[in-house]
Amino acid sequence: MLILIGEEVLPQRLRRWERVHNRIGAWPAAQPADLRETRVLAQLKQPQLTLPDDVLQVVLEKSAANFRRVVANLNHVNLYSLTSGRSEITMADVPKIEFFLGEAPTPRRGMA
Repeated sequence: MLILIGEEVLPQRLRRWERVHNRIGAWPAAQPADLRETRVLAQLKQPQLTLPDDVLQVVLEKSAANFRRVVANLNHVNLYSLTSGRSEITMADVPKIEFFLGEAPTPRRGMA
């Protein structure tokens, strides 16, 4: 089994090769992450951290419900926990965490 995530136009592109296209069993669309799934990812990826639901909700929102970004932001929460020496993260910690928002950095001025 092979699962391709985030390849929105793949079904249309594979039509060119009928033998490949005919072997696809299903074309399910990816769904946004939710709080329950964010909680599961936190338990799997950062089991050493205590993260209440309100913090996980912020992680989910900062990640735009994108699974890859949820994992990246859980890593950012972990980095914060390591540098602050805290294993229980609360809403008071959230403003101090540098979340990955998926935005490309702006170019530096004067660079050619």
